[in-house]
Amino acid sequence: MKVFDQIRTAALCAVLGGLLMACSEGTSPVTTDAEVVQPEPMVFLTSHGALGSSGAAAGIMKPLLEASLQRPIEFKHNQGATAAIGVAPDGNTMLMSVIGVMALNPVLIPGFDMDPLTDLRPVTRVITTPDFLIVRSSLGIKTIQELVEYAANSLEPLSYWHIAPTSIHRVEFAAIFNEFGIDNVKLDTRVGNGPVGAIEAIRNSTLDLLVLTSPYTIPMIGEGSATPLVVIHPTRLPLYPGVPTLLEKGVTTMPNGSWAGLFVPAGTSDEDVEEVFQAFRHAASDPATVKRINDLGMEVDLNESPADFVEYLQSETVRLKIAVDKYQVGTD
Repeated sequence: MKVFDQIRTAALCAVLGGLLMACSEGTSPVTTDAEVVQPEPMVFLTSHGALGSSGAAAGIMKPLLEASLQRPIEFKHNQGATAAIGVAPDGNTMLMSVIGVMALNPVLIPGFDMDPLTDLRPVTRVITTPDFLIVRSSLGIKTIQELVEYAANSLEPLSYWHIAPTSIHRVEFAAIFNEFGIDNVKLDTRVGNGPVGAIEAIRNSTLDLLVLTSPYTIPMIGEGSATPLVVIHPTRLPLYPGVPTLLEKGVTTMPNGSWAGLFVPAGTSDEDVEEVFQAFRHAASDPATVKRINDLGMEVDLNESPADFVEYLQSETVRLKIAVDKYQVGTD
């Protein structure tokens, strides 16, 4: 029995010694995959589609945003004008929306039931996007002056389409037609809302004029189906240095084209707003990311702060209200 007791004691000591060694080496219990807590995704809403300027820019920025926020991002595109309104302000949702929804619609649509300054919380402008007035190349028109002369002498009105009755492009067309005295035109409603039908109509030479953002127009210009007449942007584009700005032509109501900005639900904390703002600053500081966005004809253009974006949004609303009234733009 003494031999057995000695063996049992030795075995027990060996087990205890192994446990003590494991503890001394910092070994921790094994954790299964099921016990690993994954971070909750940040839901990224966009008012328009994934292929538009705002959706495309957001997609390019996604990897760096995820790295900064230390959580995955889940996109939900085409969420419309009221996206993020009434959503819980818990730091889990952000929205990319555009000039038409946030600055134009509140002054264009009677009874528009959304105020981006109170129903949402502005964070920053993210991108600015030049808008081009293009003409189908088969007309042979090369400049805005030639367009004015052609329209004045044509027996048939020039057809145009503004993408949607409440889009910024409708106001841009109104400014161009009014400021240059072009009235021999006809709205072609057969094209249908959205850019797809309008692009196809330009390529098929069944639509004469179109105003649209650079990600859509640059490919048409490059392939030769469209000719740019003016760019609606503060400066000429390096890609098309010979194309004048609308501002150069004296149209002061349209100094810039489109933009997309970032918003979060109303009531979101200052801390969460700052976290999202800094994530976008991180993405905007990466040269490769900026180049990919520039190659689509857009510019990364963040505000200095959320407060700066609020002031910009207010100024854009005032500017567009003046344009809507001056050109008597409606929604019919």
